Amino acid sequence: MVDPKAFGFNVAANVRIHAMPGEVKKVVQLLRDTPEIVEADQVTGKDCFQVKVVVRNAEELHAVAARFEPYASVDTAIILSNIVARRLPKL
Repeated sequence: MVDPKAFGFNVAANVRIHAMPGEVKKVVQLLRDTPEIVEADQVTGKDCFQVKVVVRNAEELHAVAARFEPYASVDTAIILSNIVARRLPKL
């Protein structure tokens, strides 16, 4: 695994995105076209998508969120620390 901080990407955030009616396809395309998004899942519940973003600083995070605001509501949460790294379930 490569640590993004080694390349100056010091901020990771979980982002919840709720697409406006009729805008899901546009949001999906933006998710695919945004290189700062390293992971994206379509989910059930209030939000349509849960996304992980890796950027250099808070200003870049704000810019990524702003790309979606014409088409969706966006809620960001900067990750302070990783308690459990991605792993396989117990087999």
